[in-house]
Amino acid sequence: FRLARHMTILMDINLYLGNALKDLLCAPRPDWNKGVVNVDRPQVKTDSKIHGQAWASLEYGMPSTHVSAIVAMVSYILHFSSATDRPLDGWTLGALAVWAGTVSFGRVYLGVHS
Repeated sequence: FRLARHMTILMDINLYLGNALKDLLCAPRPDWNKGVVNVDRPQVKTDSKIHGQAWASLEYGMPSTHVSAIVAMVSYILHFSSATDRPLDGWTLGALAVWAGTVSFGRVYLGVHS
């Protein structure tokens, strides 16, 4: 239960610091109304409440708390496994890298971060 308790505390700290940094930096999200779209992605009709900046204009876009949470969790899992006698195998390390990479890439791909 120690890992779960530490991960919960880590997520709380991450959300607090990430949102504090967002308020400090005040970096806006990409504006879909001004044509900021990925041309390689198929264009589909979307809900204007989501992609029409109805909610996104009220929040800042940088730093991504999704990405910082994944990086913090993966880093702590690596630290936890090295501090115990349970080393991670190559498949687990690969899965952690893919997890962090897909979340990071996905935030940019979806157009909520630049």
